[in-house]
Amino acid sequence: MIKIQNQKSRSNKESCCGCGACAAVCPNHCIEMKEDEEGFLYPEVNAERCVQCERCTRSCPCEKSNQDQGYSKSGLKKQFPLAYGGWHTDEAILGQSSSGGAFSLFAERIIEMGGVVYGCAVNQKAEVFHQGVRSREDLQRLRKSKYVQSTLGNVFKEIEEALKKGSLVLFAGTPCECEAIHGYLARPYDNLYLCDFICHGVPSPKVFRDWVGFLEDKYHDTFQNISFRIKDAGWHSSGLQSGTRTFFAKRTRTHIPAFFDKFMNGFLENIYLRPSCHECRFKGERIHTDITIADFWGIKKLDKTMSHRKGTSLVLINSEKGKRLFDMSCASFHYRQYEPEKALRYNVSYFRSAPEHPERAAFFEDYFQRGIAYAMKKYTQPWHWVLYMMLYRKGRLSSAKGSGRNGKQKI
Repeated sequence: MIKIQNQKSRSNKESCCGCGACAAVCPNHCIEMKEDEEGFLYPEVNAERCVQCERCTRSCPCEKSNQDQGYSKSGLKKQFPLAYGGWHTDEAILGQSSSGGAFSLFAERIIEMGGVVYGCAVNQKAEVFHQGVRSREDLQRLRKSKYVQSTLGNVFKEIEEALKKGSLVLFAGTPCECEAIHGYLARPYDNLYLCDFICHGVPSPKVFRDWVGFLEDKYHDTFQNISFRIKDAGWHSSGLQSGTRTFFAKRTRTHIPAFFDKFMNGFLENIYLRPSCHECRFKGERIHTDITIADFWGIKKLDKTMSHRKGTSLVLINSEKGKRLFDMSCASFHYRQYEPEKALRYNVSYFRSAPEHPERAAFFEDYFQRGIAYAMKKYTQPWHWVLYMMLYRKGRLSSAKGSGRNGKQKI
């Protein structure tokens, strides 16, 4: 049974990814997801109403991962994954995507067949959440990376109802979110496609909301939307030349390169990621997801001819069902196949958890006591990010935590 979370216990927090599957599956509605002081959701149980049916435990992706279900520590399988690199042939869609437009490739096909696509969106309140769309026009809400943890809310039940009606469903999310959907449903569906991505970690929704609030006060303007990883200066395997565009009611603010955006700096430094991200249980080969997508980091070193100035996607096919969807969609994809070991060489987040920043606790202490503006200025300045990366790459900063279950995996 899910334990009541102790707000001061790091051990509990490191074993919860905050997906909300336990709350969604509870037949007595005795579990509620509540935000802690860092802004992350954790389950709280009304013990008096609990009948100990243990459906929460059976649906929990973290509990399942303890049994080594869904992710493999061994070498890459002989049949899967299959690895492809490429980009969407529609230049407009490619420009609207964070990398090569692989998500749109599969989402468009599902919608063409009358299905529904679930992905991550952001609203004018700076809230990040999953929602379903059924039209190509609405796909724009779900495109591009959102570097904030998403709330799934009623998505579990919506997906289950759509599947039972026979509708095709594509769910795109983090590996733990995909495992949560799989655990909640508790049975396979031929009409469900799970698509995860190679995840670095998820930042605090509260930090993001407060940072947006600070920007509204600073610019005397109202937040409308945000676009991370814009490609005005092109796409490069380092990702450093990309930037952030924040849309306000009166004016749009653009920060290029990426390290001029303090929020992105904090994300890249791992300074306000969810605690469970430093002990991620969802690294390695996927068994329950059909497709994994990512930026194709290192493509220039592997194959210069496949490095597109507007982005190259890495697509890993993890199942026969995923291969069928790829085959149905690839007419709009300029691609080439690669050996998985070579394709994943520079995508270390496939195998390893993000190490915890040594100043994470100090950041949150200053954030709580002195506010978001002070904490961001102190810990996420461009020079601070450059220094951190230099020391990290030289091995002077490390963390005993953060290696993850597959932290020793090398390719």
